[in-house]
Amino acid sequence: MPTTTYVVVLELSITNGAGDLTLNKILDANPCQEIENHLDGHGTVEFYEYDDGHPYKWDSGWTWHKLELRMKMRVNKAAIIKDKVSNGLARFLVRNLVSFKNEIKAKLKSGFEEKVNTTGVVSVVDVQIREVD
Repeated sequence: MPTTTYVVVLELSITNGAGDLTLNKILDANPCQEIENHLDGHGTVEFYEYDDGHPYKWDSGWTWHKLELRMKMRVNKAAIIKDKVSNGLARFLVRNLVSFKNEIKAKLKSGFEEKVNTTGVVSVVDVQIREVD
């Protein structure tokens, strides 16, 4: 199964004072598994650590914290797209990386907000997906 590897960075804005509680909730929610569930069996996701050994990085402000959560995603993008559309359209979409990334970003954002943001103190600011193969 040919796979493509991506680095996924979720950038979150968290209300000041809720940082550690929110991070624990995020890690307890097992975001890697949640993302894998959206890949329909065609990929794997694992945390991808920064140089300090953590898969997250903080930038603190006066009223908010920025949290970057980093993961590595390996996917068979052709299989994901083929499951969803006809063969001819699948070939077109596989060549069109922008469409694939947009579909994955939308799934990540909606799935993450649904599972983790039950208190309203977290918002997904950005989802970055960068191919590393």
